[in-house]
Amino acid sequence: MPILHYCFVALVMEGKRIKGIIIESKAGQEVILSGRVTDATSVGDVARRSGAPMCKTPKEEMMAASVMVSISGVDRQAFIDDPKAN
Repeated sequence: MPILHYCFVALVMEGKRIKGIIIESKAGQEVILSGRVTDATSVGDVARRSGAPMCKTPKEEMMAASVMVSISGVDRQAFIDDPKAN
């Protein structure tokens, strides 16, 4: 589900585990619950608010911006089939 033009508002926590997020758009607030949450905020907003340990790479060691993404541990066929089924 693409989430565009939304702002991250808050976490839905169960103990130390992130169960979902609260987002907001012009239409109002919505809750998205999930078994796994990926912080794609570019600045770690979700991770920071969850209390996860964070560190900042020195600027001189950072890579140039890229649109390439590499994800491991994903069942590729299930990833392709799921949107068709749902």
